[in-house]
Amino acid sequence: MNKSRQRFQAVVRKEVILLLRDRSTLVMMLVIPIIELFLLAYSAVFTIEHIPMAIFDQSQDQGSRELINAYTNSQFFDVAMTVSGNKEVVAAIDEGKVKAGLIIPSKLSEKIARGEGSVSFMLDGSDLFTLQSSFAAANVIAQQYSLQLLVKDIQNNEMVLPADPTEMSITTSVQTLYNPNREDLKFIIPGVVAIILQMFAIIGVATTIVRERELGGAEQLLATPIRPLENILGKIVPYIVLCLFELLLVHFFGHFWFGVEFKGSFWLYLLLSFIFIFSSLGIGMLISTLASNQNQIQQIAALILLFSFLLSGLVFSRMPMPEWAKFIGGLLPMTYFLPIVRGIMIKGVGISNIALWKNVGVLFGFCAILLCTLPLLSRKRLD
Repeated sequence: MNKSRQRFQAVVRKEVILLLRDRSTLVMMLVIPIIELFLLAYSAVFTIEHIPMAIFDQSQDQGSRELINAYTNSQFFDVAMTVSGNKEVVAAIDEGKVKAGLIIPSKLSEKIARGEGSVSFMLDGSDLFTLQSSFAAANVIAQQYSLQLLVKDIQNNEMVLPADPTEMSITTSVQTLYNPNREDLKFIIPGVVAIILQMFAIIGVATTIVRERELGGAEQLLATPIRPLENILGKIVPYIVLCLFELLLVHFFGHFWFGVEFKGSFWLYLLLSFIFIFSSLGIGMLISTLASNQNQIQQIAALILLFSFLLSGLVFSRMPMPEWAKFIGGLLPMTYFLPIVRGIMIKGVGISNIALWKNVGVLFGFCAILLCTLPLLSRKRLD
């Protein structure tokens, strides 16, 4: 019995010593739960406020102004721009400038007085959480405003409140653009594509490079005339091909199995996906220069996966996040690829879309920075 206890204590002591020596693993095990706590607390917001809204006011009277004030005073909507047509409302939503559009017909005050007031809402169906918040708020605020008008009329004219609460002096008709049935899969599939591509690229190339270094393959490169940039591009190209194949495979099942329609140009999408894949592979190369073994690769990849899920806009909207969370999310290429894939796939936006190219420009910036820094970090040398 004593010998058994001694053997048990020896194993425990050995594992404790190994754990204390592997400081990187110990730090990750202690820090990641705290990071998860703070990220979930600040990013997991299901009710979105201050949703940017475009206004097309054809009435320009007291009734329309009071209605707009009712929406802005609710804190759910902010007037981001005023337009002069329905097409401009749709264009603003296409470009990502606003998430909702309020269309007020002419002579609203007169129609409200007759109990025939009606306004229209256009909502961005490519953003699930914003859609849910704006859809609910659009109807509730109009009902509250209508009740206020009824109470005011009762006080002034001694009217009787109607028995049917649906008989309001103003109603709203809500149109969901791009996703009229509010199907979750149309929101989920583009995000799944982005997360699969990013993690496959990062983990694949980083693990390959570190494994090669562990097996001594990096030392053999010292005897060759290959340059650092040539070495980097040579390692990246096979993974670009694999990622593009993975992209086609996911979209094949997404379209033919799950029935998610692809509305935009698939060739434009492939071109922009190539830029995203290249930037993700560059991050994998960067990680490989910082990690000393494959275990550390998995730990860093898990942290990036956590940031990607919570801070990129994949699951939760980035609008209500604090600035520090937006900054961390802004360091991930996936944050800029998600609006691209959702814009092309769900909205069907084309090459002329300004918001599309803003995100593409950031991805180009990622690629340029990585191409400039990686050769400096991965020069042929023995560590």
